[in-house]
Amino acid sequence: MIVASVLGCAGGQLTGSTNNQAMAYLAGKGTAIGIYKISPKVAPSIEQAWMDMMGRSYGLPEISSTELLGFFNGVLLKNIPKLKDDKYGFAGDLAYFLQLYGAEFAPDGVMTIVQPVPMIVAKAFQIGYEGGRSIEEKR
Repeated sequence: MIVASVLGCAGGQLTGSTNNQAMAYLAGKGTAIGIYKISPKVAPSIEQAWMDMMGRSYGLPEISSTELLGFFNGVLLKNIPKLKDDKYGFAGDLAYFLQLYGAEFAPDGVMTIVQPVPMIVAKAFQIGYEGGRSIEEKR
């Protein structure tokens, strides 16, 4: 459920292409599996924060950089302090995916910049996350 976007090929513009949606779906799935492996007790608060962000962005073509920075830094890093060094690859997968959107990170893992994310890509990420969550909830 954690949003990300992919930097498009043409002029560095963000797009909601099918490829970007597929990558977002896979990143969402991996993110859910990672959260449920690392710290399943905080998953509900992370998921609620995601839904709140999506709600604030309802009807808009994209999720703003400000929203994404607030979610990543204020929710993820706060709830999963070992995010940067987790052994399940959650941080590596998510960080790499966000870098495709121009995300940059400070040495402590704080995201310092990211481009807005097309809503269609955020929704694909959410669907992937829900699939990854259902896998982990069944274990």
